[in-house]
Amino acid sequence: MAPVRKSAGKQVRLTLLKPLLTTQIGQMASVFLRITLLSLIFLSLQTFGGGLHVCFDGTKEGYRLNSRVIKYVHAQTGAECVMLCMTEEKSCRSVNFRKTLSCEKNCELLENVASERPELLLEDEIFDHYLLLDANRKSPEPTSSRTTPSSIQQKSSNIKPTPNKARGSATETTSIKSTINNTKDSTTPVTAAVEPTPSQRERSAIQSTMNINECASSPCLNGGTCMDKFNSYKCSCAAGYTGANCETANQQPVYSCEELLKRNRSLGNGVYQLNYRDLPGEYEVYCHMTEIDGCEEEGWTLVMKIDGTQNDFRYDSSYWTTNETYNIQDGLSGLTEKQTKLASYWNTPLNKLCLGMKVNNVQKWIKVDHQANSLFDVVSDGTFKATTAGKDTWKSLIDDSSMQENCNKEGFNFNKEKHGLIWWQSLKIRIGLVANNEDDCDTPDSCIGFGTSVRGSSVGGAEITSCGNLRFCCGWGNRNVAAFGLILIK
Repeated sequence: MAPVRKSAGKQVRLTLLKPLLTTQIGQMASVFLRITLLSLIFLSLQTFGGGLHVCFDGTKEGYRLNSRVIKYVHAQTGAECVMLCMTEEKSCRSVNFRKTLSCEKNCELLENVASERPELLLEDEIFDHYLLLDANRKSPEPTSSRTTPSSIQQKSSNIKPTPNKARGSATETTSIKSTINNTKDSTTPVTAAVEPTPSQRERSAIQSTMNINECASSPCLNGGTCMDKFNSYKCSCAAGYTGANCETANQQPVYSCEELLKRNRSLGNGVYQLNYRDLPGEYEVYCHMTEIDGCEEEGWTLVMKIDGTQNDFRYDSSYWTTNETYNIQDGLSGLTEKQTKLASYWNTPLNKLCLGMKVNNVQKWIKVDHQANSLFDVVSDGTFKATTAGKDTWKSLIDDSSMQENCNKEGFNFNKEKHGLIWWQSLKIRIGLVANNEDDCDTPDSCIGFGTSVRGSSVGGAEITSCGNLRFCCGWGNRNVAAFGLILIK
């Protein structure tokens, strides 16, 4: 019985030790795998990272080489764009990297270099240009898959090509490196060496060691926006601030949305602060920074919004002749259908007007050129000032607009009142075009524009329309189309 008990004791001990041994073996295997993976990563970085300093010759920030593009690809950083140049196209010698990541293909692979075509290197703030140091590299000659020429064998201990194979896939295409001299004990120079192309995983590992996000520390002050670059950053400063980190307050006043946009091209549509022209301090205004169809340009400052069915902005309203605002908050809501008059009416310099009318949910825009210190300075004195947009341009504000054939006088502050023995009529318009059935402009019977006021014995209810297209003539019939009007300037 003793031997049986002894054997049973061994079995018990082995049974107890088995889980422990299994755990220890698993832990040792895990440590071994970690060491192996770290070693492989280290060797990859040594192999490819050691040559990274010869990949490209710095950065031409804010420049683009306007030459033929071999291929468009997408890259997250300028470094990745350079790597794609090295690996995707063998004839690629330089790259343009578009810093707008939202663009689907923002990396341009080029076969030309700026030293050969300097006239093509143009300033472009949304691009950076990179030049490969080995700008004369050529497409590799085809190599045999059967044998390796003895002239390519390497004897130097510090040159160790690392095979680059993805599991379950063929070896990636190789590229020819620049001439490498043989070791001292060899009399035959080595003319070329075959180096594997980095895989996508290795390329990502290389980039992570090359570049860090300099914007992570929030270096841009006073509301500035940080743009991460390769081993650097650039601050896009808010209005009123300058400096590498937007640390310096700009004492130069800003009177228009156009000026704000020139200082910071990244600004979007929204509410901003502008300086008063004759007073200290600032006021809020809505800026439409993007292009408006029909007005074509960017950086428009909202001045007024007029509901043609209301009489708040008829010709005789004091809002045209005084520095008085109206419903500021409705103005800051943007291009909505809510009436407003903002302080930009008498503070923003005038060079162009962007005029809009909306009828039956159809929005139309036109651009009218006129220069003055402000729109207030043009309108408030009541004197007529001509514009040159043309009759067809004004009529395009409303589909099927109706105007008589003659007179066709356009501009600011048209004011005509006529009395007969048994009739009278008055047509006034702050901004727009008037027309007449007769050859003169003494008794105009139709108009289209802003700040209208029409009265007379044959007008009917047209006097209530303050913005839109009006016509009152016995032979032509009356027309009263009220529109919602918008006035922006720059």
